[in-house]
Amino acid sequence: MIFYRLREFAGRLYDNVEIALWAVLLAFVIFMAVFVVPALPALREKYQRARTQEISAENALYCKKLNMKEGTEAYRDCLLVLGDFRLKVEQRAYSESDF
Repeated sequence: MIFYRLREFAGRLYDNVEIALWAVLLAFVIFMAVFVVPALPALREKYQRARTQEISAENALYCKKLNMKEGTEAYRDCLLVLGDFRLKVEQRAYSESDF
């Protein structure tokens, strides 16, 4: 008799825990759909903007290390060449990652 009650209790406990876990999963999916997914494009744009500024600052730093003064034609050419070089490297890395 005690084993029957224990088994019945364990079965009810299992069912309640399972229902609670499904409820938590459903709440998480709703939260993601309502709050996180709509914010993804703005977050991606913010990341891209920060990355672009970081790359621009790095390019300027390298041109300064090559003893080019800011505002000169050589400095602007250096920035253009470095930007073009980075673009080609990133495109090559992206195309090689497809394999």
